[in-house]
Amino acid sequence: MPLMQILSVVHGGNVREGVFAEPIRARGHELVEWRPASRRPSTRAPEDYDAVLVFGGAMHADQEEEHPWLRDEYALIRRLVDVGTPVMGICLGAQLLARAAGARVGPMSEPEIGWFPAELTPSGERDPVLGRLPATFDAFQ
Repeated sequence: MPLMQILSVVHGGNVREGVFAEPIRARGHELVEWRPASRRPSTRAPEDYDAVLVFGGAMHADQEEEHPWLRDEYALIRRLVDVGTPVMGICLGAQLLARAAGARVGPMSEPEIGWFPAELTPSGERDPVLGRLPATFDAFQ
């Protein structure tokens, strides 16, 4: 039996687990891929996983009209956060997580592409994952 069962939420044909898959599996964890846009249900309830990774995609977090399944994904991410499931969002996944948590998500006045300085908030410093990062660091956006 794997140490942890991790749900991988992917949003496109070429947008997958990337650099995360190999280290996760090398440590004995199971990574189960699910595509919400397919409208096929996950093999089991997302709340039954030990953690959830939400990855990127070509769509934007505010495009519910073009991608109606995004509304269901926001609700799912809210449920996961409410029950205490660890959720990590990458790229689009971070925007979906922020939006599901009640933040405004939309276009920036200027693009942020490249390496930019980031700083942990007090909440981030207490986080079991982010708290391992230095107080300030460069992050790729």
